[in-house]
Amino acid sequence: MIRLGLDIGKIKTGVARGVGILAEPLVVIKESNLAKLIQKITDLTRREQALEVVIGLPSGEMEKIIKQVADKLKHQGIKVILWDETLTTYDAQKLAIASGMARVRRKSMEDAFAAAVMLQSYLETHGD
Repeated sequence: MIRLGLDIGKIKTGVARGVGILAEPLVVIKESNLAKLIQKITDLTRREQALEVVIGLPSGEMEKIIKQVADKLKHQGIKVILWDETLTTYDAQKLAIASGMARVRRKSMEDAFAAAVMLQSYLETHGD
């Protein structure tokens, strides 16, 4: 089963792809317009043939926006799961540094790595 993991931010959304029990960073979507972001996520979900989208749910000001995105994706017929994303960005930064990745590449894919860490957490408890 293919799943997408999303780390949604105000300007950038990190996307990870999970197959079985392994998640990997996929892409960073740069979009601040909510309607356009939802359309891009919907298109990507269909292109990747993902059966589920796991969205990192933070606490604080972004929580309401994340829930709006989740509802709109559900209305598009996409199965959505909200999952705690606490510390995923921090963990992703540590892993990218430990891997020896160049700073520029690490910075450009930071949100996708955070999505992968969050999705990996989900897969470890709910994987195929």
